[in-house]
Amino acid sequence: MVAHDLDSGENGRIRYSVTNGDRQSQFGIDPVTGYLAVQSPLDREMISSYVLEIQATDYGVPQLTTSVNVNLDISDENDNPPLFSQTNYTSFVQVQTLSILTVFV
Repeated sequence: MVAHDLDSGENGRIRYSVTNGDRQSQFGIDPVTGYLAVQSPLDREMISSYVLEIQATDYGVPQLTTSVNVNLDISDENDNPPLFSQTNYTSFVQVQTLSILTVFV
């Protein structure tokens, strides 16, 4: 994240913060650089997208702020194994009529 302030000196310095959308404190932002980072594991099956409100505040008097929304869509990770719908399957086959056996599960 980068914001620009045309003021000079302290009035032009900017502090960044996440002000909304991070209900589980999973994201962090460097207050000086605006670098947004993930601080704890994300699980797309639990939350598939986030809208974070990022605020930039200058050090002037009075302090001035602006905000931007950052939309994050979480990609799925292969973290779930395939599952059978039943624990056991039973099939009966008559041997005398069997030429080719195909069992679909």
